[in-house]
Amino acid sequence: MGRYLDPQSAVDSLVRWGVFSAAELPAPADLDQFVIDPFEQEMEVWLGWSPLRQVYTDVLTADEIGMVRLPALAIQHVQSVCHILPMDVRKGERELQEGNGWWRVESTLLRTSVINGRVRVTYEAGLDPLPPIFATTVLRGVREVVKKTGLSGDLSFLWDSPKSVGSISLPGGLSKSYRGSGAESRKDDDSELAKLLFALRLYRRKFVL
Repeated sequence: MGRYLDPQSAVDSLVRWGVFSAAELPAPADLDQFVIDPFEQEMEVWLGWSPLRQVYTDVLTADEIGMVRLPALAIQHVQSVCHILPMDVRKGERELQEGNGWWRVESTLLRTSVINGRVRVTYEAGLDPLPPIFATTVLRGVREVVKKTGLSGDLSFLWDSPKSVGSISLPGGLSKSYRGSGAESRKDDDSELAKLLFALRLYRRKFVL
């Protein structure tokens, strides 16, 4: 089921917009499988993170003053911090207690008592509640995908941009267009996907520190 957009409400909206007629309604599960979920995945690639609140467990390195940068954004709650003991001391992990100088959260940083060592951190991160603009934006994207490629599951056009299309000269004054690789297109902010996700630009990872 769509994580940002309810499939049934998406079908209802597409019918209202005339994308589907009442006689050719897709099953919500099919729309979710072939369009909604793939589009949401592409959206998260473009954003550089998943805004949904979820639990992460990361093995990270504390610096020379015991600071650890948590890689996820919008930290909600740190559940546990364990010091991974060096092999020459004792194999295993030692759980650190919150407070009393062992660890505390400072924005996206974690201050610990571990110096130049590894820690295993379990924490929750993500936007909670999720702003409605995400569902609205996904719905616009789903409409564009369905209009262009139906339920084929082909979302490759989303990464197309003017920079990814070029041409070469051929004998006789002819020319032939060619399309750049997906990797090249994904670097462009003028792709079709970037235009569809313009409303979410402030949530991109490069803007959120």
